[in-house]
Order: sequence, then C-alpha cells, then structure tokens
Amino acid sequence: LKFSWSSIMRFDGAPELLEDPQVVLADRPAKNVLRLTLYRPHRRNALSPKLRAQLIHQLQMADCDPTVAVTIIRGSGPDFSAGYDLSFEVGTSAESFSDVMDAPGDGQFQRGAVNTVLLMWDLRKPVITQVHGHALAGGSEIASAGDLVYVAHSARVGYPPTRSMGCPDTQYMPWLCGFRKGMELMLTGDTMDAEQCVACGWANGSFPDATIDDEVLKIAVKVARVPADIQQINKRSVHRAMEVMGIRTALRYGTELQALVMHSKDSQAFMRKFRTTELPSANFQHYKFTPRKLRDGRTGDAIDVVHIDRLKLRHKQKATAIPADQGVVPCKGRCVVVSFPDGPVRVDEISFTTASDHPEWDPLQWLFEGSDDGETWTVLQNRNQDFPTPTKRLFTSGVLGLDGGKASKAFTERDREYGDNRIQRRSML
Repeated sequence: LKFSWSSIMRFDGAPELLEDPQVVLADRPAKNVLRLTLYRPHRRNALSPKLRAQLIHQLQMADCDPTVAVTIIRGSGPDFSAGYDLSFEVGTSAESFSDVMDAPGDGQFQRGAVNTVLLMWDLRKPVITQVHGHALAGGSEIASAGDLVYVAHSARVGYPPTRSMGCPDTQYMPWLCGFRKGMELMLTGDTMDAEQCVACGWANGSFPDATIDDEVLKIAVKVARVPADIQQINKRSVHRAMEVMGIRTALRYGTELQALVMHSKDSQAFMRKFRTTELPSANFQHYKFTPRKLRDGRTGDAIDVVHIDRLKLRHKQKATAIPADQGVVPCKGRCVVVSFPDGPVRVDEISFTTASDHPEWDPLQWLFEGSDDGETWTVLQNRNQDFPTPTKRLFTSGVLGLDGGKASKAFTERDREYGDNRIQRRSML
C-alpha cells in the first residue's frame, strides 16, 4: 500500500522525530489487527518526543490502511510506561513535538498532551490499550486514550506528580474514574491496582499477565469483525455522548489549570531540584564497557566479544578524546577498557556505534564502570533491560546519560514520604 504521507502526517516539520531508532514497533498478530509496542524498555517506555511522534504516526497510518480494523497499544519490558521522559534525546526536544501539536505559549506542552488523547479518540478505528506494570503520569494519559482498556494483574495506574508538580496534563480522573475515586487520585497521587482500575470504570477488564496478550487479541479480533463503516459510527456515538457531557471542554480547561500550577512556588521549587543541576558525572582514570547480553541471546560468561565499531565518552555535550591505543573495538573478550595515562577524566554520557557486520553480536544490555586503580570498579550505568540497539550498521546508539540523575533522586525522595517508592525512576515522570 502507498499512502500520501504529507496529507495525513503531522510531523513534516520535525522529521527527526520519525528517524531511527524506531521506538514504536508494529506487528500483525491477527487478520485486520495492528499491534503497536512501545519499545524503550531500558527507560520503562518513558514518553520521549520521538516515541510520542512515532506512536501518532503509526496510528494515523493505520487509520488510512484498509487492512487495519483495530489497533492494540502495549508496552515492552516490565511496564506499560513510566510517564514523560525528562532526559530528552539528542536532536529532539519537548518543544519540537509540542510545536507540531499546538500553538506556542504558556501551556503548550499541556495542550499538546491533551491533543494527543483527542487525536486518538477522533480516529475512525478503535484503539485498545493493554496495560501491564506501571502506567504513571503521561503513561496513564496514553493508556486512558484507548477506546477499550484492559489491564494485567500487575498493573499500577496513577499520577504521582500531583504530589509535587501539579495536576495532570490530561485530567481524565473525574471522567473515567468517577467523582470520588477521581478526587482521591488527585489529592493523594496514589496508584490503582488492576482490581481498582476495573471497579472504578477506568478499565474494561483484567487478565493474568501470562495470558493478557492472548485475551486482548481475542477481543481485538471480535472488534475487527464489525465492518469499518459501521464501527466508526459506533465509536463516534459514544465519544459524542461524552462530549455532550463536556469531557472535551473540561480537558482543554484543565490544561490552563496545569499551566497555572506550574507557576506556583512549591511546584517550581520541586522542578529546580533537577532542572538547575548538571547530569550525574563521574571522574575516573579507567572506564570499562562490559556487554551483558547480545542480540543472539548470549549472556554473562558466555559472551566473548565486544562487537561495536566505536565507544564514545562525553562530558557537557563534548566528546572526550580517547588515546589511540585505548578502547580499540571490535575486540575479543568480555569487556573493553579505556585508560587515561594523564589522570582522571570526567564523563557524564556515553554512546557507541554498531559494528559493520554481525548484528547478532550487538550489545542489548551492558555495564559501564569507572575505576581509580583499574582494580576496584564503580557501576556508572547498568542497562539491565534490553536496549533498542539499532540493527542498522555503523549507526549510533544515541547519547546515554549515567545512572542516578537529579530527577530520579527527587522523585524517589518524594514518593518515599508517601510510602510509595515502587519504581526507581530515572529522569522520568
């Protein structure tokens, strides 16, 4: 099939958002069913501008594809989505996404978030969101935008930022959870478990984690049987009823309240905890990169090669010059070490370039460590979830900050006060 992309896409003015790596993966698990998987498991599917843009891109293409009748959205790794990502990727920014979604000015980010939800509701074809693990903050907004929502028993859904930053960008709580439950979620920042999600009406049903893929697919196949010209009216009729009751107007008014609360003294004080500080950095003489899982499935001691074309170290967005005889890759062995003969060198980010061949040897998980003496090592970055390493050859991984950022610490401290520290969040809401 060929589409006139310019007629349906919103991102002609920000094409970098649609470039590789692809962080929304598509498959066809059944006839007329498209399934989209949020694929940033190493970041708990935090909503970067690239992920949000690619999700909308896929949904708009599906709406124009006669072979698609319904779309499922799910997450990879342990969670559906931990929320908006505050450590935006190199070459993109929140503004580049928001500029496409709404007019500039105070509250633009919030209006862009609501417009994303409304866009999903305005699609002709039904969208089903399949939630497992955490769906927090912006992740819960995307999940709420499904026409049907099903949760795994592991699901935890809520908006913790109401405790420190203000009300949600998309204030779905009173509409989808009812007045009392919606008020409780807003005033406490607590999360709902699967049973509560179904009981209050936020979700249609709940299934065991082991079977939710199959159960949701069965429902999608049933939805896909209804002719598209009839189904679009069925969907529209329910949304029109909600609009008559005021949901669309209320969500738009909510963006103004959210923009307003971001100017409050306490919200700004919380934001300063991580917006006015540098990225976490390290200052060592020796650095070590150790693959822990390869694309071919090998892990741990079974790995005998570091198969990348180049390892780069950075500080304050500038590349660090690595001595010519150090960090030579690809190489045999379990790790590659970079030593600086003149003393410690400060590093706050790393990146690597895929090798020219053997994509099956690409690292998906790894440790990056630092040492003063080359004997005792400190873990600086532990990628223990599969990273979407590009399959393209000689292609950069993107810049990756060290673990333990100021945002992560701020959220952890905030939620510990509420006895609610279930995720070690790394620079995400």
